[in-house]
Amino acid sequence: MKLRFATFALAAAGLLSVPSVFATPGERLYIESACPRIREVLPEHLESAARRLQRNGVVEVRLTLRGDRIVEVMPVSGPAPYFGPVRFAVRHLHCRVEQAQEQAFFFRIAFIAGE
Repeated sequence: MKLRFATFALAAAGLLSVPSVFATPGERLYIESACPRIREVLPEHLESAARRLQRNGVVEVRLTLRGDRIVEVMPVSGPAPYFGPVRFAVRHLHCRVEQAQEQAFFFRIAFIAGE
């Protein structure tokens, strides 16, 4: 299993997403390559939760893919009220990895309450 890392910051007012990706040595695979619409899908599905909860926090997520199938979405840390909306949003991604083996991506979604 290969590991991938990314960070997305979502501001409640405007929900700006800014990725920063760190991959395991030897191969650099951006989560945006595996899930090309992640910049659009995450804000679209997380906007209502961010506005409703109005709470700062960072949710770390483990996303496991095999081919074009999402095998697992697991929030591993952060404010628990965001876990359900994050699972829902990530499950709506259309992702694909070429390798037959499972690949795990770890990324963080930073919720920043608007002014």
